[in-house]
Amino acid sequence: MVTAIFKLGRNTTKNGNTIESQQQLLQLIQICHEKGININSGAIFGEHYHRSLIVAAYYGYYSAVQRMIELGALPDLSDGQGRNVWFASLQCPLASVTTLRKCDEQTAQLLLDKKVVTTSLKVWKDQSKRGSICYMNGDSSVGSIMLRAIINKNVHVLKFLVKYGGTITDRDYYQLHSTNKTSQLNKMVMKVSNVSNVTIYSEEISWSYPPTWKVAVKLCQNCGLPKEIFSANVTPFLSRDWFYPDNCSSGRYLLGPSLGEKHGLARQQPWMNP
Repeated sequence: MVTAIFKLGRNTTKNGNTIESQQQLLQLIQICHEKGININSGAIFGEHYHRSLIVAAYYGYYSAVQRMIELGALPDLSDGQGRNVWFASLQCPLASVTTLRKCDEQTAQLLLDKKVVTTSLKVWKDQSKRGSICYMNGDSSVGSIMLRAIINKNVHVLKFLVKYGGTITDRDYYQLHSTNKTSQLNKMVMKVSNVSNVTIYSEEISWSYPPTWKVAVKLCQNCGLPKEIFSANVTPFLSRDWFYPDNCSSGRYLLGPSLGEKHGLARQQPWMNP
């Protein structure tokens, strides 16, 4: 199925895929299901291990993604690049396209409607014990989808993520900081939030500040410091860069699959065993 989806998707355009290829894929999924083929299995194509659900999302086949999930495909299982279906849904296979294609938005919206994506790390951890769910701010071998949107200057994907609760996580901000791309983040935030000064913390751009930074601010407020300090002088008082000194470790924590982990499908070596 992986090979078939790649071949169907190779003619994808900035407008998505043909109705004919969508129907062909749905027929293939049904045939595989009737023959008892494991919907969560995958195959090596090119240099990496791929899963059918993830490849379908990558090419914007939202109807196929819906059908596979209905048949029991696990959304949080990763491929050989550490991507899950959520990450792939907001990636465009066309390097020339820097906007959010309608089919990609429909795929991502479908995953949200199916409630297989959460913005809560607590919910994600709880669900790992009894079901399959993706963490919206989760990572891959190339960073989170939010980080990729910022690096690729894709304002449309950034706006979509912010709309549904996506955030700049600590590790995302550290990656931008360590590669001297925090100024790029600031420019992107201005386009999304329409604010004139992104160096001063406000509720409007709260999503762009790392969780640990906000925890520290809250702790200082609880100590009785005036609220005015944070509305006018928060950057010199407690800069985000304070959390990311030059000698900070360069390692990043990759969030692994939940239900897949339960079955021994960890992110690194065991992921090839469906």
